[in-house]
Amino acid sequence: MPAGQELRHTRFIIGRIEESLEDQTSYIFGMSVTHGWVRFVKSVALLYLQYLRDKRAAIAQRPRILVSILEAMDQRLSTFEEKANLGVFRDAAPYPLIINNYTLADMKPISDGEANESGKTVNRFGPVVLESIEIRDLDLRKRCLDLLAQFREDGQHDRLDTVVNEATRILEDRLRALSSAPATCIGVDLSKYALAPPSPRLIVSDVSSEQEAAHLLFRGVFGFIRNSVHHRLISTLQPERVLQIVGMVDYLLFIADGARREGKP
Repeated sequence: MPAGQELRHTRFIIGRIEESLEDQTSYIFGMSVTHGWVRFVKSVALLYLQYLRDKRAAIAQRPRILVSILEAMDQRLSTFEEKANLGVFRDAAPYPLIINNYTLADMKPISDGEANESGKTVNRFGPVVLESIEIRDLDLRKRCLDLLAQFREDGQHDRLDTVVNEATRILEDRLRALSSAPATCIGVDLSKYALAPPSPRLIVSDVSSEQEAAHLLFRGVFGFIRNSVHHRLISTLQPERVLQIVGMVDYLLFIADGARREGKP
């Protein structure tokens, strides 16, 4: 449809949603929509998200802009992008809009490595992510943080699942080595072999219920997080969420490294 018609269609949908919200008598919101509507709304949301990113990039040019302000913007933008890929929007393919390459002509962000008026190099274009969580495990730092930084800076969010896959692979390799598990023991089976009562190879607590809880914690990471990126491509991950996952793996590695091995004091 022409751009003008797309705009009228957008206003119509907004009007319908506002009417439905006014009719709600509880905190639960319900509204029947077609798949075409879902695709169209997702496309408009992604278009608006790009508009906000362009504005963020323009604001980042200001010489005295506070890093905390940029961080707050990045967090809100990431939250918005997550919502555009949740629920019914997750598997919906964006509708091909006529005006799908919207840019602000007067916004020319400073590129990485460009010098400002004082002669100092600035690097404020990309979101600030890596400074928010301290990753202590050396293998994670060497094999994951560089990938995360590269994909974030290049805008390759569709490749962030590679970081999660690498982090859980490090966890799997470490757990196998510490528990002396056979090479064929992987994932959920590995967590059971290493940590499950009544005869765990790695003892993290003398309290049976806590030992079992640790086993279930590792099992959940392998079964849910590791398997999801190992068996299929996931292109909707956000850098902040990926870093949180890496932080979780960092903590699990700490637990595994500090475990007492079976038969040893």
